[in-house]
Amino acid sequence: MCNFTKIVLAIFAILAASDLAAQAAGAIAIGRCDRVGYSFDQPSPGAAAGRALAECRSNGDRTCSVVVRMQRVCGAFAVSGRGGCGARGWAYGGSRALAEDIALGECRRHGGRDCRIQVWVCDARP
Repeated sequence: MCNFTKIVLAIFAILAASDLAAQAAGAIAIGRCDRVGYSFDQPSPGAAAGRALAECRSNGDRTCSVVVRMQRVCGAFAVSGRGGCGARGWAYGGSRALAEDIALGECRRHGGRDCRIQVWVCDARP
């Protein structure tokens, strides 16, 4: 194999790897109370949503829906109340701390007094 061919193949490999990283996706799905599923570093937004929904529904909760979709950011889900059946909030942001702060604020805005982070996840390290 000549040097030119090796260089072209190396460039193609680098581009393919960076394209996969750019396509990485994550999601958070929630159901009743504190029921949650999440995914990260999935090959597409659809795959991320599907994985998060499947995890959320794993105990038979058919009320689950995707509330956060992420690509190269972090997401968080906060709940309040005994058993997590009170107010809830969710968000995404450029860092874990930002996503958690916004989710906690949304939980409090919806009447939560003892909001806590139920889950956080970062996709492809922002």
